[in-house]
Amino acid sequence: MENELDKMAWLKYMRFKSEETDSEAVYRRLWTRIQENTSSDLPRAKSRKVFLIYRIAAVMLLLLGISGLYFLSQDFPHEELIVLESGSMSIRTIELSDGTIVKMGANSKFSYPKEFKKNVRRVEVDGQCFFQVKKDTERPFVVSMENIDVTVLGTQFEVFSYGPEEKTEVTLLSGKVQINAFSDWLAEKQTVVLHPDQKMVFNKKDGSIDVEEIDAGKYLSWQKSGILSFENESLAVIIPRLEQWFGCKIVYPETGSDNLRVTVKIKTETLEETLNIISLTTKYKYVYTDGIYKFY
Repeated sequence: MENELDKMAWLKYMRFKSEETDSEAVYRRLWTRIQENTSSDLPRAKSRKVFLIYRIAAVMLLLLGISGLYFLSQDFPHEELIVLESGSMSIRTIELSDGTIVKMGANSKFSYPKEFKKNVRRVEVDGQCFFQVKKDTERPFVVSMENIDVTVLGTQFEVFSYGPEEKTEVTLLSGKVQINAFSDWLAEKQTVVLHPDQKMVFNKKDGSIDVEEIDAGKYLSWQKSGILSFENESLAVIIPRLEQWFGCKIVYPETGSDNLRVTVKIKTETLEETLNIISLTTKYKYVYTDGIYKFY
């Protein structure tokens, strides 16, 4: 009979634990049951034994809860986030707490902690940003975008990833970066390592990845000169950047556009002046209809 009482007490304790995860709440509920059992018709000696089992179980659970909270507070310190946004035809420069320099392209959003307190320096980008990462072998630097994580130790690279756009680009100027691409339709993440003068293009629709050789110095000249510069570049690359720089919508025929190469520099030129340059150097003309510029 005594063994049966011990078994019943333990089963009650385990049921309380599964029903409630908050340690203080469990402790209160156990104490209530203790009071019920001690005031029951059980023999006095057996009642004391049940009381002791509950008491030990409640104290252990409370200690586990406190130690768990302490562990979480130590391993996952709070990081105060700062969110910055840039406007049309503007470039913003930010220096992070670790010495990393970030240059935001037009119409971009950048989120970062006021101070890096974790063992990973993680930031988030929706738009275009150029990074000059301060090397820290003990704390990798991770740039998170939609479906993409870029991990580095110390290097210079650009990310180009606007929410509505179909493609995400990562262009490496110096050093080395590892890119992890993932999405709901991919069975497992894809990993790509880029070397200087390489650009990765990730298609959000089908999960495909292309890596191409480029002149990264010319490609990323905007972050030094403050102007957009394209040399012998396709419309597929130029148009999305013009859209973000000027904050507009531009439609163009995708068929055959990759074979058309354009060289253009945008210093103080307006959008219309830039589109006129493209029209003069290609077979396309454009019209403005319902707030959209359309090449045809």
